[in-house]
Amino acid sequence: MTEIGAPRTHGALPRVEYRNGLHLEGTLLWFDARRTADLCFVSSAGAPPPRAHMKVLCTDKTARFLRKMQGAPPALVCPFRKPFALGSLTIELLPAGSVLGSASLRCDVGGHRVLYAGAANPRGTPTAEPARLERCDVLVLDTTWAAPRFAFPDYEVVAQQLVREIDAALGAGQVPVVLLPPVGVAQDLLRLVGQRYTFRAQAAIGAACAIYRAAGVDLVACKNFVGTPAPTGPLLWPLHLAGSVSVRKIPRKRLIALTPLALEPGWAERARVDVAIPWSNLPDATELRKIVERTHPRKIYVHGGDAEGFAASLRAEGLVAEEIVTERQGTLL
Repeated sequence: MTEIGAPRTHGALPRVEYRNGLHLEGTLLWFDARRTADLCFVSSAGAPPPRAHMKVLCTDKTARFLRKMQGAPPALVCPFRKPFALGSLTIELLPAGSVLGSASLRCDVGGHRVLYAGAANPRGTPTAEPARLERCDVLVLDTTWAAPRFAFPDYEVVAQQLVREIDAALGAGQVPVVLLPPVGVAQDLLRLVGQRYTFRAQAAIGAACAIYRAAGVDLVACKNFVGTPAPTGPLLWPLHLAGSVSVRKIPRKRLIALTPLALEPGWAERARVDVAIPWSNLPDATELRKIVERTHPRKIYVHGGDAEGFAASLRAEGLVAEEIVTERQGTLL
């Protein structure tokens, strides 16, 4: 990961507010908002679906995912590291390192530099562009997974655990159904262990894999699931569709969920899965601190998950940090 640029430090700092979505005060720019906005930056294909925005701002790869999988509104497509003017704002998108096409947004406004980190992940993933961070005056962080219990292991370690579970299921004559996010995690899994098995996938995962391949990411072939699962290979299925009729009809199945929530005590039992493995392409507290260290902000806004605790820990170190309370505060998505 690269740290670039230098912030400007004149006058009062820009403010970020929450009004059913994050908004840069005094501008038309919103960030991953659930409410309707004239212009909303969408940080990745894994962000909340853009529903009724007049226009979204995103990378070309994210736009492909949105068009294919969500039916998105018109997009203002911007390549990485190509600054452009939007009224009084100067905007640049930087690779976030979590999902193919994921971006952080750097915005120069009023003589200051704001960095909305989005899904920035300094450790990177097997299939995303490496993260690139920029020094800033104001930093906005998503702290969904900042609680101390969410400490994500290395991908190779998690992949080895997954292989053991798949092999055990196949050895017992079961169908391993791997439940996971269809964009990002599914492709990372295929990059790491795709050569070991003949995977079949639900259609949304297959469509996402096709976009990855079209962008030049080398992934093994993964046939779409049709009819009866093969007894010799695992099935990939979106985690949010774990309770679908198609899954319920599979005989002798073993449900293996890849999710950060595997680190939440009792989650596997509540979700009615056989095994939960902690896999995430988003930052935990350690990675969030790396973002802070490498961007040197004068003020930090945090939102989601353990925002209050994370902001308090930053203030204890002498940093200026403010939590933004949202309707999702304290929830785990």
